[in-house]
Order: sequence, then structure tokens, then C-alpha cells
Amino acid sequence: MHEIANVDQASAWDGDEGTRWAKDWERYDASVAAYRAPMLAAASITDGERILDFGCGNGQSARDAARATPDGFVLGADLSAAMLDQARQQAEAEGVRNIEFVQADAGRDMPTPPPGAPSPFGLADPELARTWLAEAGFIDIDHEAVRGRFLFGAHADDATAFARRTSVAQSLLANLDDASKAHALDALSEAMQAHMTPDGVLFDSAAWFITARRP
Repeated sequence: MHEIANVDQASAWDGDEGTRWAKDWERYDASVAAYRAPMLAAASITDGERILDFGCGNGQSARDAARATPDGFVLGADLSAAMLDQARQQAEAEGVRNIEFVQADAGRDMPTPPPGAPSPFGLADPELARTWLAEAGFIDIDHEAVRGRFLFGAHADDATAFARRTSVAQSLLANLDDASKAHALDALSEAMQAHMTPDGVLFDSAAWFITARRP
């Protein structure tokens, strides 16, 4: 394992959080499946290229990239040992050979940035993101708005059970009294029922695909 500087993030992702994501890998992959094809198209991978996939998780994006460059190579890196194990298992099962997964830290141990400073969610503002990337030496910077359907589960009960297992839900519910928790869970169930479709429980979602290159 490479040196880990992001100790707080590593303790979460190489712990309970990563274990949950590895256990539910099929569900997480299915939930954002609508973004796979447009993301691969945005990457414009050509055969023979060597690809680095930071934060590869359970490895779906890395395996997609490896298939796009059969004569090239893909290195997937993540903090979670459990998710990397799952990624290796899936690559083996699918016969993807030009790929390797390593546990490594893509970031630095830094304090929370002040308002207006570069940060992951700050990239949602195209003008700010373009400025930060240009200052870092990138050119041909582009933001593409992509929309897709986020799949929560096969039916309302399934989707509610999945949502309750996530760390976000557990954190929000942790400090509620019994009555408030019951009310919140009822509201969650109602929301899932309201989004039931013939294809499962689907919510609208959106993402920015940001591309840039270093000259």
C-alpha cells in the first residue's frame, strides 16, 4: 500500500464506509449506470493509451476504460481495500486482463478550504472551475451537463432499505428521537413510492462532465 496522507478519509473508506460500498457494489453500479456511456465518450480513449483512474471504487469505470484500450493499460487506485478486492474479482470474472488495482491516496491531508477556494463541490460552478483549472495549467477546459436516472431499487421497500443503509441516512437519523426518526422514515418510504416506475425506483439526477488537458 502506498503512503496515505488523507488519514481521516482513509479511516472511513478503508473501514465501514468502504465495506458497505463493496457489499452493495452491484446496486451502486446500477444506480449510476446511465452515466457510463457518456463518461466513456467524454474520455475519448484510444487504443494503446495508459489510463489512471483515481477513486476507482469497485472498478466499473476502470474496467470500461480497459475495454476501450485493449492494447493499453489501466491503473485503478482507491483508498478502500474492500472495494479494490471487489474490483479485482470483477475484472477476473469479466476477463479484463490489462488492468491493475492499487490502494493509494490521491489527495493530501489538508484543512477544509475556505469559501471560494477550490474544492470538489466548487467544480459545480463552471466559471470558477474553469478559472482554477486554467491557473493550474490546463487548457481546452469544457463543462458538459449530463442528466440521467438514478436507480434506488427494484421497488419501494427495496429502495427504502438501501437508502437506510447508507452512511448519509444513518448520520441524519442518529441524533433523532424515536418519533422524529419514525416520521423521517415514513417520509423516505413515501418518496420512494412516489418515484416507483416499471423500471424500479428512479430519481432524476445530473452531473457535470469536466474535461481538460495539460499541454
